[in-house]
Amino acid sequence: MKTQSLNSIYHNISKQISLVESYTEIKDLSYIIKSCRLKPYDYLFKKKSPNLILYKWWVDEYGNSFKLNGKRVELTFNDLKVNKNNLVNTDLYSGLSIDNVLKISKLAYINTGVDEELYQKYYHINLLGIDNYLRSYLYMYDNLESIAPLTLGIKNLKLLAHHKDIKYFLTFKKKENNPIPCLQPEQWISSLPAHQDFIQEMNKHHPVIYNIFKENI
Repeated sequence: MKTQSLNSIYHNISKQISLVESYTEIKDLSYIIKSCRLKPYDYLFKKKSPNLILYKWWVDEYGNSFKLNGKRVELTFNDLKVNKNNLVNTDLYSGLSIDNVLKISKLAYINTGVDEELYQKYYHINLLGIDNYLRSYLYMYDNLESIAPLTLGIKNLKLLAHHKDIKYFLTFKKKENNPIPCLQPEQWISSLPAHQDFIQEMNKHHPVIYNIFKENI
């Protein structure tokens, strides 16, 4: 398969992306599709149609699926129906450390809590780049790993899209906002570079986040 740049793909299917948002009547869905670097499965792996069609199956670079069931969006993580061998990473900055990703980011959305099954504290960190693409990480067991932005879920992605131009920071404590079933939930959406008030709160209550962000916030 010939590799296309992400910007080129989205330029070619801009009308199809708008059609999905119009069909589902979900505000900011076009923004969510692009920020999570989703692509139509048929566009990637089948003969491209010259006609304007409604793509109902989209995939990310991690092998997760975004499907339309009527007007509802359903997510399938680690979808076994996806041919992962042919997926191409279209994130130009995928090899950067989180320190360097922070330097090219303008927004942070952080979820934390204690996993209900493992009773382990975790941090779900999502960074919106100046290129409007999301990079996400999970910190757990003293380990930080890159994960799919789609793991935020549609509800939280809509929340992020709504606050993408924030200039300060917001604090939430809603269990339903966390992508992982948890106890002691907390969430923050903060502009980057972050305000000193946010820095002080992290330093006082969440040293893990403070230590990750301190060189860049």
